[in-house]
Amino acid sequence: MACRVLPPSIWSGKKLMAMSDLDTALRTHTDRLIAEFGSTLPPEQIERAVQESAARYKDARVTAFVPIFVYRDARSILSGGHEAAGDVTEDAHG
Repeated sequence: MACRVLPPSIWSGKKLMAMSDLDTALRTHTDRLIAEFGSTLPPEQIERAVQESAARYKDARVTAFVPIFVYRDARSILSGGHEAAGDVTEDAHG
């Protein structure tokens, strides 16, 4: 059985995740990061990392995977990995 591929025009301009769902998912991921890093970093710094990471995806045409991308970017920033959206870990070190 051949796989049917839908033409790109069907998806263009559509967001697959409602904004309220996106906000809920980002809040859930923020809470997960606070649980993980809250003993060493203030919640405000964790929330700032999430906000800065989310800003990178504000113009995404499809938002279905944005929450997981934001979570991974923010987690990387907070754990001292790459600086995807700027150095938000500076407060923790100095």
